Amino acid sequence: MLAWLQACINWLCKQWAWLFAKRVRLNNSSVDVGPVLAEGGFATVYEAVDVRTKRSIAIKQIRCPDADHAQRADAEIEAHGKLRHATIAELLDYGIERNVYRLAFPLYGVSVRKLLDDALATRTCLTPQMAASILVAVGEALAECHASQICHGDLKPDNVLQHNSSWVLVDLGSCSGFGAPLQDRRDCLALQDFAAEHSTLTYRAPELWQPQIGDARRGASDIFALGALCWALAFGYSPFESELRARGPVIVESSHSRALSAPAAPPRSSICLRRYPGFYSPLIEVARRLFVAEASSRPDARDALELLRGLAAGGEAV
Repeated sequence: MLAWLQACINWLCKQWAWLFAKRVRLNNSSVDVGPVLAEGGFATVYEAVDVRTKRSIAIKQIRCPDADHAQRADAEIEAHGKLRHATIAELLDYGIERNVYRLAFPLYGVSVRKLLDDALATRTCLTPQMAASILVAVGEALAECHASQICHGDLKPDNVLQHNSSWVLVDLGSCSGFGAPLQDRRDCLALQDFAAEHSTLTYRAPELWQPQIGDARRGASDIFALGALCWALAFGYSPFESELRARGPVIVESSHSRALSAPAAPPRSSICLRRYPGFYSPLIEVARRLFVAEASSRPDARDALELLRGLAAGGEAV
């Protein structure tokens, strides 16, 4: 009854939003902006309709009160210009009006986070086919980013969305270019501050918690997050925000020390290990190779992709 009532309220709110839809001009198109789809710390995503084609799309609206925020939005647009791949969100158009940036994307489907929440609620797990398709798509997206010397910076289940029968990596708002090793304390503090603002702490690599002089900036933190994503596909959460118990995961506080520590072996009673041990046992080992604490010991994006493809093919992945 409550679910039905909530669905009715959501429908009415959506219709109300469309009734007062705002028409905005982008560089090459006009769109009618409707209801809110999602809200984050730096942007709001709306459902919209292209006025000419009548295509449903998503508009990411970023308010930039100062030059630093505008520079981040410009960097996101520039990254999309370099990255043209089926597993990376496609920037259709954009526009800038005063201090507001609006980026247009296809209207993608459900997030991996939603799938994991549903699985936890029903005490099930993703099928090996589903988990493998997600991981290979994300691996391909990261390999493409790193080939262009771009670090995504905020890989997590919320930023992987369904697109037809595949998946796309979204939100390049936290991306950064590969850079020279950190030269001094100022570089370290700048990277630490950037990570604190743009990188979700439960998927944040140890070298972003406490950067050290000499640390390379070549995407190893993305590989760490990819390992945490592998673990989340098995157990619902990153290993750095949860502990596995016989009855399921228990949420704990994320910290630098936890990111440095390898998670304990999962209970054999875990749902995924009972149902699909032939897939999830090797996946756990792949995850451990990817989120190893020492950045230099992690595989690069291409090698990580091959690990995931081997896993998806049912071959020896580790």
